[in-house]
This record gives sequence, structure tokens and C-alpha cells, in this order.
Amino acid sequence: MSFVWFSIIATVVLFLFFFVMFHFVVKRFVENRIKLIYKIIYTKKKSREDFLKLYQQLGFSGVEKEVQNWLLKLDVKFEEMNQRETYRREFLGNISHELKTPVFNIQGYITTLLDGAINDPHVNRSYLERTEASLERMISILNDLDAISVIERNQMVPEYSDFNLEVLTKEIFDDFEIKAKEHGVKLSFRNKTHWEPMVEADNRQIKQVISNLVENSIRYRKEKNPYTKITVYDMNERFLVEISDNGIGISENDLPQVFERFFRTDKARSREKGGSGLGLAIVKHIINAHNQNITVRSTLGEGTTFSFTLNKVNA
Repeated sequence: MSFVWFSIIATVVLFLFFFVMFHFVVKRFVENRIKLIYKIIYTKKKSREDFLKLYQQLGFSGVEKEVQNWLLKLDVKFEEMNQRETYRREFLGNISHELKTPVFNIQGYITTLLDGAINDPHVNRSYLERTEASLERMISILNDLDAISVIERNQMVPEYSDFNLEVLTKEIFDDFEIKAKEHGVKLSFRNKTHWEPMVEADNRQIKQVISNLVENSIRYRKEKNPYTKITVYDMNERFLVEISDNGIGISENDLPQVFERFFRTDKARSREKGGSGLGLAIVKHIINAHNQNITVRSTLGEGTTFSFTLNKVNA
């Protein structure tokens, strides 16, 4: 009888021993696997005890949830990386294409002059003027690239001051007077408010915005009776500024993309007319930096209107 009890006790002890050993081995195995999982999904260095505390607090379901969140964040990062890589390739391709045309033009003009055309008074001045125009286009592209670089580094911080929008507009019209006359474009300003349009903004940046939009309206003008008009409206604490023309217009499908870098509604035709393809992207960033909004509406063949808001002085 004592032998039977001894056997039972020994069996129970042996079972408990193997059970404890099995539990210990399984626990160590699970803990090691959990530790490896946390090492993968955590970027900060943690000790084994830290990992075990997390596991004890969260349990299997908590670990699974954290892994799912980590995978979701990883998918988002991969998508962002793919988008950046796509943008980088497109950006470099566009820059190459934009600079290639004026560089090849300059090369052709200079080669022709060196081959003997420099001695021909009917040709040499014309080719030198064309070379100058191509250089001006390159300078415009490089200046716009510099502006985009500033934007990318989040350094476009407006230097606010108070100024009269009508005075600024007349200065811009003076800058474009010769170009507008050459193409028969009528420039006009209309103040639809009951007082002077005094705004609080960065004078230099807003001048760049309006100048870019006016230049575009002249560039993409109609041949018959073209005009560009700037109108200011009262919007309580803000002014609404509209730059309108009766030019070639933009198709409805292209409107959502007009503020994208290098986007052109008619690439071949647009490059013939010059410009860097970055102007409207810079315009949008400047207005955004002022915490204001800019919109565009257009009808193909009838014209385009860009609208943006600016804060009134002491509004």
C-alpha cells in the first residue's frame, strides 16, 4: 500500500516538475518572441524588463494591436516614400526639360555666331537678343527654383506691414506697361469698396503673387481685345482680390492641377510662351503662408479669374 502511494506521489511530483519546466520553457519562448517583436516595432532602446512589463500590461491582444498599428504606420511611411521618390523623379525630369530648351537655344545661337554669322550685321544682333531672352528664361527658372527651395525648408515667413493695395497694383502695372502695350493688353484696377484697400501682409510677397498672375494673363491672352483687370471687394474683415482676363482659359479637367509644380495645360504651347512652370505653385504657397485662400475659376476660350483674400488693416 505504501508503494502505491509512493508511486502516486512520485507521479504527481514528476508531473508537476515537467509542468513547471514546460511552463517555464514556453514562457521563456514567448517572452523572447515578444521581445523580438518589440525590438522590431520600437525605435527607442529598451531593456528586457521594459519589454516584459509591456507584455504583462497588454497581453497577447495588446501586442497584436500594437503590431497592427506598427504595420499600418509602416504602410503609410512606405507610401510617403514612394510619393517622394515619384515627386523627385518628376521634379528632376521637369527641371532637366525646362533648362534644356534655353541651354540648347543659347548653344545654337553662339555656334552660329562663331561660324561666321557674327560678321553679318543683319544676323548678329538678332541672335544676341535671342541669346539674352534664353538667358532671362534660365534666370527666371533658377529664381523660381530658389523660391521653391525656401518654401520646402518652411522659411517663407511673411514680414507683415500695412500698405495700400491700389498703390501696389499701380506699381505692378508700371512694371508691365511696355509688355502689355506690345501685346495690346489693357490693364485696369477697380476698387469696389468704400475706402482705401489697406491690407496687412508681406508687401514683397504679395507683389510677387500679383505680378505672376498678371504676367500669366498677358502670356495666355486672346489676340482680340485682350484685357487684365484687378478688382478689390469688401469681405468684412478681409478684402477679396480678383485678377481676371479674357484669355484662352483653362479646361475644367485641368483646373484642380493648376497650382501643381510644372503643370501646364498645353505643355508645348506653354513652353513656347516661356515661364518656369513654378509660378502658380509659388503663388499658392505665399497665400497659404498668409493663412489665406486662393481659388481659380475658368472657362476654356473665355478667360480665367484668380481670387485670394487678404486681411484688412486693424480689421
